Amino acid sequence: MSKKTGIHLKHFLLSIVENLSATAVTMVIVLIFVLFPLSFSRFNTIQTMREQYNLMDTYFSISNRIGQKKPYRPISNQIIIVDIKDVYNRDSLAHLFKSIVSAGPKAIGLDVFFDERKSEYADSILSKITSLPHVVSPFMLKDEILGEDKTFATLQTSFYMDTPSPNSGFVNLATSGANETCRIFSKTLTFDGKQVDNFDMALLKVISESDYTMAMKRAQNDEYINYSLSSYSVFSAEAISSNLDILKDKIILIGDREDISDKHVTAVNARMPGVDIHAMTLATMLNGRYVDTMSEFGAWVLAFFAIFLFLPFIRLMKKNEWTSIFCPILQTLLIISAIFLCYVIFVSCGYYVRVVYALLGIGFIELGFNLYIKLKDLCVRLFSRWF
Repeated sequence: MSKKTGIHLKHFLLSIVENLSATAVTMVIVLIFVLFPLSFSRFNTIQTMREQYNLMDTYFSISNRIGQKKPYRPISNQIIIVDIKDVYNRDSLAHLFKSIVSAGPKAIGLDVFFDERKSEYADSILSKITSLPHVVSPFMLKDEILGEDKTFATLQTSFYMDTPSPNSGFVNLATSGANETCRIFSKTLTFDGKQVDNFDMALLKVISESDYTMAMKRAQNDEYINYSLSSYSVFSAEAISSNLDILKDKIILIGDREDISDKHVTAVNARMPGVDIHAMTLATMLNGRYVDTMSEFGAWVLAFFAIFLFLPFIRLMKKNEWTSIFCPILQTLLIISAIFLCYVIFVSCGYYVRVVYALLGIGFIELGFNLYIKLKDLCVRLFSRWF
């Protein structure tokens, strides 16, 4: 074989190997990227990480921290939480409830269970108060039926209620485990073949029929709780007893904020009381600050567009030594800018852009391109030895 023919053959084989290696690496990356979500079902740890982490949590946390540093935070004066942690007997509770009702609030939500009768005097007051049309009582749905979509077989109620009434709602928070982040609330669930309202939906119906109708008209039954809203104030039972005049035409939520069994992980607090979550949920609907999210399909489309837009940029930046030095810096700045833009859209429009798949895709492409360059250099060295 002549030297000229060997050179041509080497270039020909190099071009074939280069194209094949680029195609192979790209296909492997695409397959990994496509199969990455599917692999979650095989690995419980990764599945848990996917369920527990959500970029939306970061957005809420940032909004909350920024809000705390402002000299003035707009706080809705509609919702007031009355903390009954220091009220230890039912007679005192009954007297407190009676005083709150007499103050003329717009609506009262009792996030308190009374399992059995104890005091004839107190129990008679509680029965009368909970029968008022503007007072909403809680019940807990239990024993979810396997194979059914959010259908429950039994419920826990207070002594004065046997079955769900029009002015009652379930207080189940949308979590499947003790350490799972509480992000959403279900507007309705199924019990005994009937749709029953969420506790906050039942309150909303008492407060504003139009807001209740708007909430029910939204397509999804599960809504995200907007934790960026500073939407309520808190008073102890003792403090509210001497300031009953502030309750006029307000929305009152009554609960024990120190109840260990009613603490939940949220985006802004690792131990948020259930009554506070109900206040946030109610504020989300009253203020019309619903969070809309990009669909799974939309997230994949965005990811593939991001990959194909970013790949030429990577190839351009890897052409020489100087650009390859600045490539990681520019890449980091671009990713930070993209996340910041998504944050601005989230805060201003209440729309959550699911950018995580796009970021994962860009990371895989970057890794794949580096592998491709290494493979190409290896092939060049091998062919140089052979020819």
